[in-house]
Amino acid sequence: TYVGKTIHNIDTTVGSETFAQVTSYGNGPLQGANIKKITFTNVDTVKGNLFHSFTKLPEIVFPEGLTALPDDFYAYSFIEEVTIPASIEKLGASVFESCVNLKKITFADGSKLKEIGNYAFSKCIKLETLVLPETIDTVGTQIFRYDVSLKKLIIPESFPINNNMSFTGFGSDQTVYFRIAEDVRYRTLVYNFADGCDANFVFGYKGN
Repeated sequence: TYVGKTIHNIDTTVGSETFAQVTSYGNGPLQGANIKKITFTNVDTVKGNLFHSFTKLPEIVFPEGLTALPDDFYAYSFIEEVTIPASIEKLGASVFESCVNLKKITFADGSKLKEIGNYAFSKCIKLETLVLPETIDTVGTQIFRYDVSLKKLIIPESFPINNNMSFTGFGSDQTVYFRIAEDVRYRTLVYNFADGCDANFVFGYKGN
């Protein structure tokens, strides 16, 4: 157990070690470690690449008050599902990129999420449903590209549509539901930036 220390490197033989009350982390210090559980307490910032390329994700307990998941936090890992704490305001670039086993992302009630970075959910090829919070006002480029199993994507009314939008790789069996009522300008923007996409678009969606 590490209490009040900075972790830079972890011995890959730690096995069932539990890390609690670690005050700070260097980039990617846990890659390759065989850890069953990690508890973040007294931590308000975590750095990128922390679980990059993990083949078996440990149980992760996030601290209250954590406001961001940084760039590449879970990228290329084998995570299967995750709940984003309500306190998270920003998802960094490529935070879940190429998480090929990821099937479910849940946003906790009362989510404060405002910003989603470039390629955040890109190439999550098993992700089936994604309901984004109504608080989002900033998005990066190509955040959904090649999410080929995403049968239900719900876009909140606050979500900005611009040349960063990309549904590249979406097929005719996929549907994107927009909360915003159909508007000629909005609809035109969506279709203008839907290159390489055969998905169905539904506007004014009221369901869950």
